[in-house]
Amino acid sequence: MRGPVDALVTWEGDWLLAYPAYDPVLAADPRAMSAWTPWAALPTEKQLEVAMLVSSDPGAEYQTPLPDTTATNAFFAPRDPSGDLRRRLEATGALADHSITLAEEQQLLYSVLRDQSNPVTLDLMPDSTHDSLGDAGWAVFLDAFRKAVTRP
Repeated sequence: MRGPVDALVTWEGDWLLAYPAYDPVLAADPRAMSAWTPWAALPTEKQLEVAMLVSSDPGAEYQTPLPDTTATNAFFAPRDPSGDLRRRLEATGALADHSITLAEEQQLLYSVLRDQSNPVTLDLMPDSTHDSLGDAGWAVFLDAFRKAVTRP
């Protein structure tokens, strides 16, 4: 049985489908962004409580190089037709190093949720990577779910 979603817990989602395997999918059908990422649904979920979790070491392998303007434009064209997400990333300096990281994608989603007044937290899981949680990371991870299911 499915019911309304009252809270959401995330752990380092690829909110821009930056992983290169998504490039051919987006080229074939840019609607994949709306189907697989939260951007299109966010304006209708302004009361959704969101706990975002980030590993202390998300890993350099989860970094997408954007070496020049042409590559950056090609990357954002199917992912951000309005240009809003790119403007946000540029305003924070996230693209200054000509790449986008998994951690920057989390910060982007956090800022959009915060700006539309969602009750959102961004919590660091110590001693953790994108692929595994250390003991201290597990404690933060489990606590996020505990809070989500016990909220008033």
